[in-house]
This record gives sequence, structure tokens and C-alpha cells, in this order.
Amino acid sequence: MAISPYKAALMAEIRRQGFRDPDWRHKEALRIVSIEQFFDGNEEIYSIAANLEPHPELSAVRAKLEEIRKRADVAEVLVEIYEIYDAEKTRIVGRIPSVFMSLRLPQKLR
Repeated sequence: MAISPYKAALMAEIRRQGFRDPDWRHKEALRIVSIEQFFDGNEEIYSIAANLEPHPELSAVRAKLEEIRKRADVAEVLVEIYEIYDAEKTRIVGRIPSVFMSLRLPQKLR
């Protein structure tokens, strides 16, 4: 079965980072991708926040993450790739995003 160009590009990025099956002992960092890489062309509604019911639309999750990224104290928001599965190893599951914040020290501490 052929995969979409979105999924092919996302899989290439994940493999570039050296993805393996989930490290259940948490000895390796999860692979991370941008909001755009994860959501552009993604139609798998349960590919993120799979445990939420009622499940939010992908567009709502993306909009919230983009809103967080626009905050002055946030440097970047990235999605962790948690698992890839199905017979062809093409079902991609992300999990709680990584939010990188900038910290400004008070003038007294500089």
C-alpha cells in the first residue's frame, strides 16, 4: 500500500533521527518533529491525544499548540513521536508535545 507524501516525509524525518520501537525503559529520548511536520496532511484523528474522549479534532489540537507557540515566553513547541505501528509500520502516534520556554532572569540576577 502506498503512503501519502505527508507520511513519507514525516517517516523520513523520524528515521533521520534514528527512531526505533518504543524504549519502554526510557533510556533514549523520543524523536521530535515540528507542529507542521506532524499535522500537515495528517488525517489520523487518534494520532495524538488518543486517550481523550470525546476526542478533539486534529485542527483543534493543532490550533491550541500554535496558540501556545505564539506566547512570548515560549521558544518552540514540538511533538514527540511515541510509536510507529501497523503491519507496514506506517501508523505514527505522537504524544504530549514538548514546549520549550525562554526564561528571562530578573535584572538583579544578571
